[in-house]
Amino acid sequence: MDVDSVLALAPDKQVATAAAKLAAPGNWSGLGHDDHALWGLCRGSGKNPYQVCVDLENGFAD
Repeated sequence: MDVDSVLALAPDKQVATAAAKLAAPGNWSGLGHDDHALWGLCRGSGKNPYQVCVDLENGFAD
């Protein structure tokens, strides 16, 4: 799945634009992965970064 495919899932252009800004490499730290999941910390507007996890086996993202 490429970036355009992911952005096409956004409910509107405003959400897609905000998501594209957050996806910039400089916003991410603590990245990791294994056979079952991807994870990292995403800097947003708050004091602390968001903890992000994607379950590759069950299609769940948190």
